[in-house]
Formats: sequence, structure tokens, C-alpha cells
Amino acid sequence: YRDSYNIAEVCEALDSMYVKGSSEMDKYLHGFQQSPEAWDIVDEMLFDCKEHPMHVLVFAGSTLRLKIRQEANTLIPELLLTIRDGLTIHLQHAAWLPNARPLVVQLALCLADLGILTSSLTHELAALEVRLRYCPEHILALLEILKMLPEEVATFGAQLNIDHMNRVVNMMRYQGPNVIRVIESYLGREDLGPEGNSECFRVCASWTRRSFIKGNQLMNRVFFKRIVEVLTTPVAEGHEEAADVVVALMEEALLSGSLEMKIFDMIINLEGAFLMSLDKPKMVSSYASIFVSFCETTLKLSRGHERVYELRMQVLELALHVPRFCQWPVVETCLGIWSLLGEELKYKEDSDPEKYIYDDVVDEFLQLVCNQILLPDSVETISPGSPQDVFRVLVAETLNDMGHLVRADSIQQLLNIACNPQNEWVKVEACSFVLINVMNHFPDHKKQLAIDVLNAIIDR
Repeated sequence: YRDSYNIAEVCEALDSMYVKGSSEMDKYLHGFQQSPEAWDIVDEMLFDCKEHPMHVLVFAGSTLRLKIRQEANTLIPELLLTIRDGLTIHLQHAAWLPNARPLVVQLALCLADLGILTSSLTHELAALEVRLRYCPEHILALLEILKMLPEEVATFGAQLNIDHMNRVVNMMRYQGPNVIRVIESYLGREDLGPEGNSECFRVCASWTRRSFIKGNQLMNRVFFKRIVEVLTTPVAEGHEEAADVVVALMEEALLSGSLEMKIFDMIINLEGAFLMSLDKPKMVSSYASIFVSFCETTLKLSRGHERVYELRMQVLELALHVPRFCQWPVVETCLGIWSLLGEELKYKEDSDPEKYIYDDVVDEFLQLVCNQILLPDSVETISPGSPQDVFRVLVAETLNDMGHLVRADSIQQLLNIACNPQNEWVKVEACSFVLINVMNHFPDHKKQLAIDVLNAIIDR
């Protein structure tokens, strides 16, 4: 870096970079960020936030974050407190600016990183909540910090030594119930606008996904009841975010090794709401993400346990709604379920009754997947590398993973469709596609199956 910098030159360099880009200006700005003067200059930029365009302010915020990460450990505690207080004031001012979310994000990340580095999250979060609770703009800024903090702990915190990281993780777990209390207090606040509840849901999903909020901590809270209300009504506002909380609960269940039965029952009972929402693609996609995550989690957690087949069948039946009612881009998300089931039963003997428990759901999945891979009416082939081609490749891999679960009479049914000259070509092609990708699991009949499929195609 150079010997000296001033705010006018830095702003001029940023304007030049913003308008046309310049390797020389990029080098200058990089040097500036490494300089000791950067602390005071970016602080001045942010203090006069109304006098600068947003790209200058965002650069100032990102520079502060860089300086915190690189130098905070070398600063005395009194100076760190000054930096924290200054950042809080800058965040309060930024929250009032129009279209300032990029700046709010940068300042939120600064405060998160400072708390992680100084292992003072317990105190910092409480202090921030007090200072940012009095107006809607500040509350939304607080929610931004809370939403980003778990990911920052996972990424930036992982660069710290193990003892420091453990202290931070323990503080985050300690703060979980307090975070629930805070976001619960902001639910339904009309002054937060339509995004208020959604932001609260995003915070909860972020903390739950990293297991800083546990499923059993949410069960009897007003917050969980609101999630259930949004998903079962169904309410459009906050629906996607509420669904993501449930998906996060599934991820937390895998980490903890158990799933609350109350959550299990709630998801099973979403079937009716899903069926009522089939004309709303975004809602359908949200429900599908819940069903897929729920099924994968249940299969993994119940593996090797006796007397769970009835529960598993309930879950698989729910998961079949995805290929039954959704379009193929959404169906792609559920393919892993069937690979998971195939992997689990791969080494079971053919005489093992467990292999036949799932016959009906496997048969229905095959029928549904045949419908999903039908070629478009306007073309006879799909171009290689196109999204639908990639989907069919993934279907082929799934069929190979679970082909050993397919019954011989199911193969015969598919072959009958493929060989029937009265059927449309797209149906013949789809059934042939499935047969080709499962026939390796029928070594005694593979040769004849290949001949029959080939004849069916040649005859057309």
C-alpha cells in the first residue's frame, strides 16, 4: 500500500471502477484496504452515508469486514468496543437508507465476525437486541444479523483454533432459546411489513440448520404454532420460509439422531394443504421440499429399527405426491429417496420379506417416473446437456440404484406397454428407457429383455 490515502481519492477510484473497471484502480483500492488509514477513512464514509452512493458505502462495509478479520485480534479491548459501537451506529443509519440491503448485509457481517473473534456473542447479541428494538428498520437489521450469524460461525469460525471455535459454538447453543424468544416477539408485527414474518422464519431456519436451535426447543412455542398455521392454511405470505424451517428441522434431526413425533405428525397432516395448493406452483414446490427432506430423514433415522414399516410406508406414500403432481424439475429433488431405499436393501436376500414390503410404492414410482420422462410432443429427441436430458440421466442412475427392488411382473407390464403397437411412441420410448436401466438386475432374463425392447423400438 501507499504511504497515504484520502477519502476523495478513494471515492474517485471507486467511481472509476464502478463505471468502467480498471486494473490500476483495483490495485490501488486493494492497497488501500491493507493500509492502517483504511479504518478511519471508511468510518468517515459510513458516518456521512447520505453523502455517498451505495457502491462506495458497500465497499466501506466490506473493507471494515476485511480489517476485522485480519486485525481485530491485534487490537486492545477498548478499541474493539469502540469499533463495535461505531458499527452499531452505522448499521442504524444504514437501515434508514433506501435500497440499502447490501450495506446492511456488510455491516451485519462485520458485527457477526467481531462477536465471533472476541468470543463475546452472549453479551453482544443481548446488547444489539436492546439497541435495535425500537423501530422497524432497526429490527429488520437485527434480524439480518441473526440470520447470518450461524453461517458465519460455520465458515469464518472454522478458521479459528479449536478451543476458540468450541467456545463460540457453545455460546450459540446457549443463545438458541433467546433467539426464539426474540423472533417470537416480532411475529405478526404489522410495522415490519410483509417481510417481517418471513425474516423471522429465515432466522429460525438458519439457527436450526446448524443445530443451535433444537427441535424440542420449538415444539411448544408460539413460533412453531405459527409455522404450522402458515403451512396448513395454507397462507401465501411466508410460506416458502416456513417450509424451509421444517426442512431445517429435518437436518437438525439427522444431526441429533432423533425426530420429534410432533413434527412427524405435523408433516403427515400437510397432505391436505398440499392437495389444495396444486394450482400454486411456488407452494407446491415448498411442500415438495418438505416431503422429500422428511422422507430422506425418516428413512435414515429408522434404518435397522424393527416395527417402523408402517411409518415408513406413510412417509413414502407422501413422497410419491412429488412425482404424482409435480413437474419434472421438482421431481428431480425426490430421486435420492429411491436411491437411498435401494442402497439400504441392496444386500438383502431375495427371500428376505423386507424386500417385498415396498413392492407397491416401488411399482407406483416406476409408473410415475415413466410419465415424467415422456419426450415433449414437439420433438422426438432431447438435445444432450439440456435440463430435461440431465433429468433423464439422473432418473437412469436412480433406476440402476433401486432396480433390484423391481418385481418381475412389473417388468412384464412395462414390456407389454412397450410392445403394444397401439401405444403412442412417447409411451413406448419411456417404458423402454426404464427397462434398459433396470435390466441389469435381471441377469437371467437380460438378454431376452434386450431383444424384446430392441424389437419394440424397431417395430416403430
